[in-house]
Amino acid sequence: MKSTTWTDQEFEELVEGLRQGDPSAMSSIWREFNPSLIRFLRSLGTSEPDDVAQETWVSFAKAAKDFKGSQNNLKALLFHIARRRLADHLRSRYRRVQTVGIDDKAHLFSSEDHDRVDEADDLEKALRLLALLPEAQSEVVALRVIGGFDTKIVAELVGRSEGSVRVLTHRGLSKLAEVLVASKKNSRSIDSASVVKEGR
Repeated sequence: MKSTTWTDQEFEELVEGLRQGDPSAMSSIWREFNPSLIRFLRSLGTSEPDDVAQETWVSFAKAAKDFKGSQNNLKALLFHIARRRLADHLRSRYRRVQTVGIDDKAHLFSSEDHDRVDEADDLEKALRLLALLPEAQSEVVALRVIGGFDTKIVAELVGRSEGSVRVLTHRGLSKLAEVLVASKKNSRSIDSASVVKEGR
């Protein structure tokens, strides 16, 4: 996990700014963490990540006034609040997360899912795939891959043992790999069928 976004002195000044309610301090943290926060919320299947993120930042601004710890701790605090705000958001709208059979949905993803993940279109597809995982798996994979947290911090955030987090991460990534392979095979089968048809 990236742990040196700011130098020690810069971080001390940043934390002091948070305690004093300095808008520039909050703005600096927002610019650094909001992109990954939005991706994290989207990966968990919410259709309104911006709304949840806004609620998260409001709560974070209040909690940060009493913050003590490292840069990693600060980011962990933000994502911890995000998890709670997401749960509140879903409850307030009487939503229930629907479990979708991921194996049955493999055909929905084309071979383009294997392109570079740093492109916006591919990121959208990666997040859609992640949202199809069982909730426990999608959350730990999102925290590890999108949030950039190590196993210990993820375990603390989700209230599980480090061993459990490792297992869930492995299963989640394995399932994603299976879907991508199935998607690729399906795409090749379609291409082959097209060639045969055209050759007749």
